[in-house]
Amino acid sequence: MIGEVALSLVLLIGAGLLARTLLRLSEVRPGFDPARRLSFSLELPAAQYPSELRAVTATRLRDALAALPGVEAVALGSDLPLRGSTSAGFLFLSGGATPTGVRFYRHRVLPGYFAALQVPIARGRAFAAADRRGAPPVAIVSRAMARRFWGEARAVGQRLSLDGPEGPWVEVVGIAGDVRYRDLTTDLGAAASEPDVYLPFAQEPDDDLEVALRTAGDPAAIAPLARAAVAAVDPELPVFQVETLQEVLAGETALQRLGTLLLGAFAAVALALAAIGIYGVIAYGVGLGRREIALRMALGGRASSVVGLVVRQGMLLVAVGVVVGIATSAVASRALSRLLFGVAATDLLTFTLVSLLLLATAFTASLLPACRAARLEPQAVLRGD
Repeated sequence: MIGEVALSLVLLIGAGLLARTLLRLSEVRPGFDPARRLSFSLELPAAQYPSELRAVTATRLRDALAALPGVEAVALGSDLPLRGSTSAGFLFLSGGATPTGVRFYRHRVLPGYFAALQVPIARGRAFAAADRRGAPPVAIVSRAMARRFWGEARAVGQRLSLDGPEGPWVEVVGIAGDVRYRDLTTDLGAAASEPDVYLPFAQEPDDDLEVALRTAGDPAAIAPLARAAVAAVDPELPVFQVETLQEVLAGETALQRLGTLLLGAFAAVALALAAIGIYGVIAYGVGLGRREIALRMALGGRASSVVGLVVRQGMLLVAVGVVVGIATSAVASRALSRLLFGVAATDLLTFTLVSLLLLATAFTASLLPACRAARLEPQAVLRGD
């Protein structure tokens, strides 16, 4: 019985930690609006699309997709949030290099990218058609980066180099809201260790393209039209990894949801078995001690004292099982650490609530045979003996 209680507690605590993680992840704001967004990927072969042709083709693709019925806006760039295609580099500021080891993430985007994903421009401006090759190089930085290096109020107009301490230098023309590009657990704001920098696609074209279409209705219904629009620009361009941004967002919590489901199912079975085992052991003990119970009641013992005696005997074993389970869980739960977010592997609230749940279940399982013992007829039991 002690083993059943301990095992149940370990499984219940694991499920509780993952459930609390899911709750915390559901409260995370990704920094963009995933609703009614269809996303897909394209690749411009380098042999057919030299650098100067990539920007022209990307603009043609954006315009063709924007003209589709049911499409309200198009975000097109080198990557999209949470789709795993970001590119990293090292950052330098005018007036000296930044502290060594600071990385940034580079995003090359076309005009309309921020509006289509509903990423706010906190200060300055978004990219425009005038930010093309040959125009002064510009950049938009994330809010986290602006606060970290200059302060948000002074970031617009600053210069930075993304290719080395010697330049070329790029002027910051805007500050965009923080977006979780890598995963939902990426630090934002003051805690951000890897800030984001946006560059005009026309000034730094890329051969990888990510597209998000903001639609008026069901985004999945737009997929065939989007494929046809891409084929009209270039029939040889493959469209792949087609999914809605809500599906992408849901994929970020897939492991936690699966773990919660599996551990929750095992924990429910273990809890039921523990309750049945507690009931069976206590009922068997009551059966063996019928004569002792009858003697107590015949000598004036009250029914409440009999119930208390039986329950105490059962709960003593349960308490030992809970202690063993808590000690085991404190070690075993560390294996879940990489799946947890916003919850410690030894979270006191989870341990406490699960222990109370198990104790309440055990108390109920012990109370049933205890009440049966209190209803014994002493004369009948003793006469039978």
